[in-house]
Amino acid sequence: KNGHKAAIQTASASQVGRMFVKLCLKHKVPLLNIIRNQEETDNIKEIGAEHILNYMTPEFEEKLEAKIAELNPTVCFNAIGNDVTGKIFKALPVGGQIYQYGNITLKDLGTFYPEDFLFKQKVMQGFWLSIFLDKISEEERNGIYNEVAEDLAPGGEGKFNSLIQG
Repeated sequence: KNGHKAAIQTASASQVGRMFVKLCLKHKVPLLNIIRNQEETDNIKEIGAEHILNYMTPEFEEKLEAKIAELNPTVCFNAIGNDVTGKIFKALPVGGQIYQYGNITLKDLGTFYPEDFLFKQKVMQGFWLSIFLDKISEEERNGIYNEVAEDLAPGGEGKFNSLIQG
């Protein structure tokens, strides 16, 4: 939606993150997944994630810039907070957007440069699911609910069933 051809997400190994990986795979949207350790990498590779970066490594910023040049993501869904947010924002292309929907680390979001807002027209905005769902039509809302339910249902396409059912 909104013309985005590729995306970035943080907290990729979380339940929401795993669901987003599956959604992007289903709709053939390239997704750059940001994680913090090898266990999380293994976790999301199991469900098909292809592009994965560990923000705890010293070469993170260099690899981030290279992956952004390769995939050209123009939107990021960020749940972790901390200085990774500022690093991602800086690396996004002109017109890039970050939707901040959490702050797992409970830390500042890093450094932001005025030129990114002024000359590169980047945007950072809060996102809360219940507010979003209230703003869309009932038909769109039901479509979202059905897609999630399909993935969670016993025998559904998604791999979330094993997590829920134990």
